[in-house]
Amino acid sequence: FHQYKAILIVVPTVSLRDDLFNKASKYGISACKKLANLSAGHRLIVITFDESMDRSNTTKMMALADNGRISRVFIDEVHSVLTDANYRNIMEYIPMLRALRLPTTLLTATLTHEEVDIMIERFFPVNPPVIIRSRTSRKNIRYHVKKVGRLSPEWFSDEVGRHLTTIRYGGKILLFCRTKFVISERTAKLANIGIIHAIYHGDLDESSKSENARLFSMNPEYRLMVCTSAFGLGIDIADVAIVLLYDLPYSLYDYIQQTGRAGRNLVQVAETYLYFCYSQAIRDLSKDPNIKKQEFDYVLNYAMETQKCRKGMLSLYLDGVFSNCLHDRSPYCDNCDRMKN
Repeated sequence: FHQYKAILIVVPTVSLRDDLFNKASKYGISACKKLANLSAGHRLIVITFDESMDRSNTTKMMALADNGRISRVFIDEVHSVLTDANYRNIMEYIPMLRALRLPTTLLTATLTHEEVDIMIERFFPVNPPVIIRSRTSRKNIRYHVKKVGRLSPEWFSDEVGRHLTTIRYGGKILLFCRTKFVISERTAKLANIGIIHAIYHGDLDESSKSENARLFSMNPEYRLMVCTSAFGLGIDIADVAIVLLYDLPYSLYDYIQQTGRAGRNLVQVAETYLYFCYSQAIRDLSKDPNIKKQEFDYVLNYAMETQKCRKGMLSLYLDGVFSNCLHDRSPYCDNCDRMKN
């Protein structure tokens, strides 16, 4: 940190903005979530993509950069400008970012090598950046996929209850659903059997999002969050011991992001479970307008695979390098465990 300058961090979602803001406060770093609230004591400014593209905020950023109040820019989860239609309009905003004439760092855990080249072309057309890349897969996450005949709400509520009994005190579970409509259906059953939970999806108002995220991260009674991908992007909660995916996500990007919320304390092994029904997946492919066939096929093929190492498939997809559980000396995924036995 520079003594008199702040760092600007731009993130895709409100949940990630609030998560970073809370972590800064925890470590005694003065931060603000609105450019208008920036004071001499603030060292971080954390705003969302949408907020950064607001015309009044754009003017403020230019003025702050010109006056030397911002030292550098970080753009987190930058892969989303390529992979998520909700954020692609930030591409129109790239020239303004370059006009700030500040050191800029792009952060992501989920870009293929080909997409890295696209990002360099869009963000750094003149001066090539320094690229620092580490492996996508993590050693303390175990991947499971379970194919079932039918994903009934009653069966799945029992499955969630069973998982809650297996984790230590303070451990938490993230349950990802593709849409808010699925969340409504599932949470009704969870409430009936007395499981305390929070919910999070893109259509909640800002205060509800912030409050529900706070309850899940800080209140020990809230051990379960039922959410869409709107919550998963970049969230870092150390106590998440299990991630459950109810049905196939839209892409392997979503899968990697969502399962990557587990195991953040880097000590204990975390479990991730993808549940899917093949016949339901085929119906979804023909009916859901948000599904892109090629991306969905990758996920479906991953789920149907019963022999190849799951960690290896994910590494090959994103990093171009096959690395399996045995080579990593990490907990075996379901396929490696099956092949071993």
